[in-house]
Amino acid sequence: MNRNILYVFLSNALLLSACTPTVQVKSSWKNEPQLKQLQTAVYRNIFIVALTDNPSNRRIVEDDLAEVAAAEGYTPIKSVEALATVFTSGKAADQAQILQAAKEMNAHGIFTIALIEKGTETRHTSGSTAYAPFPKYDWYGNFGGYYGHWSGVLYDPGYYAAEKAYYIESNLFDAGSENIVWSGQSEPYNSPTLPAMSKKFAHAIIKQLEKDGLLRR
Repeated sequence: MNRNILYVFLSNALLLSACTPTVQVKSSWKNEPQLKQLQTAVYRNIFIVALTDNPSNRRIVEDDLAEVAAAEGYTPIKSVEALATVFTSGKAADQAQILQAAKEMNAHGIFTIALIEKGTETRHTSGSTAYAPFPKYDWYGNFGGYYGHWSGVLYDPGYYAAEKAYYIESNLFDAGSENIVWSGQSEPYNSPTLPAMSKKFAHAIIKQLEKDGLLRR
């Protein structure tokens, strides 16, 4: 390859790499009392639910997370496929439909991904030690409470807008008890970067869940 062409190619590659946003799980929390009660729980089959009114974003986030999870040896179940008839009708699945689908597919856990506008929740912090969404916010305690609290907001048309900044908030609920066992949040990001950062988020979140001992192969 011509040296000048090689130089241009490498320069462009470095430029594109620099423009791609990095993703970190800024804060995470484990429900230690609940985990002690679930000593035999093994989270390998995960039902993924992206909470957003934007069908394209829902598909991107669930596809990327499922791809990374499968590559790491887990069994992901995407709500966009399990509840395809609901979502294609333009409606949001209710919590009963999600729970039923998760149980029918033998999911061990329900993993929610929510795009929450920066400033909506005062508990967002710069470090992990102060991050404890439950019991301070009691609707985080179980899947029904969390989904019931946020679904009306996050599925509302117009919530997700290009000019706003968001956190990616992730929660893992035990499918049997429906209680929360883990929660994490990303650093804030500008909404147009979501497609570019989704795959990186997937790698970061799987790594954090393994580090925290929630995902076990």
